[in-house]
Amino acid sequence: MKTYYALRFECDDPLHKQGEQLFNADNALHIGQTPSCEVRLPNLSQYEDAVYAVIERRSNGEGWKLIRTSPYVEHEVSVNGTPIDYLHLLHDGDRISFAGQRQELVFNIRQDDLYNTTGIVSVPKSNTSRPLVIWVALLTLLLGCYGLYRLYERPMTSNMIEKAKQSVFQITVDSVKLLAINGNDTVTLGKSHSNLPGAGTAFLTTDSLLVTARHCIEPWLNVNDTIRMDTSSTTIPAYIKMALQAVTHEMTNDSDTVWEMVSYCSVARLSSGNEVLFNVKSTDFFMDKERDQLVEYGDFSHQYFWRSISARPRRIDMMMGDIAFLHVNAKGTITLASEKEMQDICSKPDHPIVIVGRPSTMVNNQKAVSAEAQIKQALTFNEEGYPDTVIFHNGDIIPGFSGGPVLAKQGFKWRAVGVVSVTDKHGGKHHYSVPVTEIHRINEQPNKNH
Repeated sequence: MKTYYALRFECDDPLHKQGEQLFNADNALHIGQTPSCEVRLPNLSQYEDAVYAVIERRSNGEGWKLIRTSPYVEHEVSVNGTPIDYLHLLHDGDRISFAGQRQELVFNIRQDDLYNTTGIVSVPKSNTSRPLVIWVALLTLLLGCYGLYRLYERPMTSNMIEKAKQSVFQITVDSVKLLAINGNDTVTLGKSHSNLPGAGTAFLTTDSLLVTARHCIEPWLNVNDTIRMDTSSTTIPAYIKMALQAVTHEMTNDSDTVWEMVSYCSVARLSSGNEVLFNVKSTDFFMDKERDQLVEYGDFSHQYFWRSISARPRRIDMMMGDIAFLHVNAKGTITLASEKEMQDICSKPDHPIVIVGRPSTMVNNQKAVSAEAQIKQALTFNEEGYPDTVIFHNGDIIPGFSGGPVLAKQGFKWRAVGVVSVTDKHGGKHHYSVPVTEIHRINEQPNKNH
């Protein structure tokens, strides 16, 4: 007769009845919630299925040991009411229990003819009927389907967010120049290294695109309300004055000379500016200027013009132009949503989102993540499959988040659906982001604007 052990179920649960037994001797026996476990425990929690423990033969062949396999407190294993750290040498009569589980297993060493030497044998109570077994199987199937549904619907996990944060960087405008270009000849008309706006955010995609908000690399697009739009002013920042001159020349000049504003930017991991990954120019990026607003200032004797994508009443569609992207020789961890994924995610309000950014003031290279946020208004899509307006959402956004990715989870995948653009001026609780499908739309244009 072979020495073996029996595990007896002491309580009823959705998978077992009190008094059922399981016999084993030489095979590893896994206890947990995954389908591969020989002893199944129900999972009615918010967490994924886990393997709690395994029972194995001791190395000298004398007796058995219980090994805890999950490090989480939610999967704690106890013997005779005392939690085990890692390993417990089992003795006849030991009672094994689990955190969050009603079920308790009694371990008994036996030596008789009941054990089938071919492997693990499960012996139900003698009065267990076939209909009950069928109901247990159906319940197990329903619980499995429910668990998959909960996993499918669960918002982004911390692991997903950490993976995204690996490809979120700080982008800073280091200097701005106004250039006069005529054929192959270029002359610098003016430059500025001071009084430039603070840093923004950029992120790297799995398609090797460096994506940011356009106003992060063309800071003259958005002007603070306190700045007086007058080229004669001695207090107006140099880069603002140059932008006024450039657009005025663009609107009134009939020569072959083009005046162009160019910013020189650095993309870095740290707010201090070291560990620079890329040095880029604003003119290297792809962007769409079709929605820009050309504003006329002054009078007939002193006329000048301004190019803007600022948010104005009933001009939300203009902010769709607040996106820029550049092909680089590197691959990130963030995948852009397709047109179909955008429609699935953004066609209904209250879809949960996560916003990642690089705050203007950093501590220990910490990347900031928004608190729980949602899309607050469903997007509508045109015949080509592109949204008609920006994404309206809430979220805890702080200075420096402009250009950062808006992430959403759909099923088992997570995607970037937007690029942070602006925050409203009335309480700062409403935020607007440009749909990433603007990148697809710009890429389809025969003549892309730089």
